[in-house]
Amino acid sequence: MSSAKPEYILRFGRKLVSIINSLIILLTSIIMLVTLGIIARDTYQLIYNFSKLEFTFIQNMANEVVFLFVYIEIIKSAIIAKKHPEMYVLALAEVGFIITIRDVIRSSILGHEEGVLLASLSVLVFASILLLMYKYIVPSRIPLGSD
Repeated sequence: MSSAKPEYILRFGRKLVSIINSLIILLTSIIMLVTLGIIARDTYQLIYNFSKLEFTFIQNMANEVVFLFVYIEIIKSAIIAKKHPEMYVLALAEVGFIITIRDVIRSSILGHEEGVLLASLSVLVFASILLLMYKYIVPSRIPLGSD
């Protein structure tokens, strides 16, 4: 007996992955639009009630702006996975890197020294992972300075 899977199961699996990817892109885009609306509302409040606002309001607003970068990276990784499935792991590692950078920014805004230290260490770990992935897993990339 052959261990090959029937073609219709493979087609169904590919179609299912494509649908899930499209849903990720759609739902993340909706969340991003909602976040943009919240930022617009907060900017309006910032302009017209500047003297009454507390610093935590500005901290929260900065956190919302940094979340936009996370959403953009999630959408980018889903698009990469759709076009080049073999690059999906690398795209997810890039998303993790952006999220850890966001944690560093958030911790530094809030003034949590131990949070900044831990987030900085995680950025270092993710940067090392990305370096190893670009160097060994994706050897077809052109090294810097070889033009």
